[in-house]
Amino acid sequence: MSLAPGRSFSCAPKEAPPLFFISTISVAEQSESSFKSPEVLSNGYVLSKLAAERYVHRAFACGVAGVIFRPGMLWAHSSTGLPVWPNFFPTRFLTACARLRCAPSAPFKCDITPVDHAAQEG
Repeated sequence: MSLAPGRSFSCAPKEAPPLFFISTISVAEQSESSFKSPEVLSNGYVLSKLAAERYVHRAFACGVAGVIFRPGMLWAHSSTGLPVWPNFFPTRFLTACARLRCAPSAPFKCDITPVDHAAQEG
């Protein structure tokens, strides 16, 4: 399969292993089959995931079996609350809010997936 610009995928052999791709929830619209427009996406990480998903969908159209996973931001364990990365900005931000006993009133949204939920089978 060729990923060069302007080239098309060749059909995958029947014995090809399945493709498991980890993307981000930020590229998806409300339905599983539609994507946000590149114009509304704000950073290179999300744009790169969108571009990669388009290639993955082209591979699926050629018969490659697989699935795309779109977790939110992987973060602390759901039971212990222990963060995966102590110096990660959301960890530091929420720790500061707890210590100061205050939080900003600005509306913001953050899709968070507990790391133990992302690691579960099935």
